[in-house]
Amino acid sequence: MQSSFGASAAEVGSASAPTNGTYLVVVGDGNGAESGTGQYRLTLAKTGDPVVISAGDEGGPMINGSTETGTISTGDLDVWTFTASAGEAIVIRVGEVTDTSGNFEPWVRLYSPTGTLLDSGFGASAGEVTATAPANGVYLAVVGDGNGALSGTGDYRLTLAMTGSPIVITSGDEGGPLTNGVNPTGTITEGDIDLYSFTACKGENINILLTELTDTSGNFTP
Repeated sequence: MQSSFGASAAEVGSASAPTNGTYLVVVGDGNGAESGTGQYRLTLAKTGDPVVISAGDEGGPMINGSTETGTISTGDLDVWTFTASAGEAIVIRVGEVTDTSGNFEPWVRLYSPTGTLLDSGFGASAGEVTATAPANGVYLAVVGDGNGALSGTGDYRLTLAMTGSPIVITSGDEGGPLTNGVNPTGTITEGDIDLYSFTACKGENINILLTELTDTSGNFTP
């Protein structure tokens, strides 16, 4: 189906299984002489099965509004899951906290319960995916490094924002219920998103104004 190799990491991915059955993954050295030796790590990320996280690694269930944190080592993938219903809006953003390799580009991919790649996003400091849930079920968010060699390493933060579920705000972060006429304040760090909610009735007029108070990066565009 697919083959890949690289100086530090390689990936075969975004493949839809063509049939039921047992699939084979073959790992070896890919240099021209096939003579390289060394130790490696290997991670499977797939839809349709429960996700089991190795001790000391990051991943697992995501909570709407909460900020998860993790670390990407060379060739690492972290697998996160959440449940959504058809028609719900989904936003997931990943942001760099530290870049230990000097070339870490946070990358997040979103897969539907049936295995369809819904969106993919990466960047020098942050990446984002957005989608409308096509079906009920468990969705998969896969975080890794997105530079060409897949070799970047660093720490990241990850936030899920979706409709249809209660919002749980991480301690020390901003968000939650938005009260009519009250002016909450917050801080956006790299790759951060803050979630607020309010209740309205059909026909009511809604205006929301967001104002920059400080620009610590020199390129903050609220």
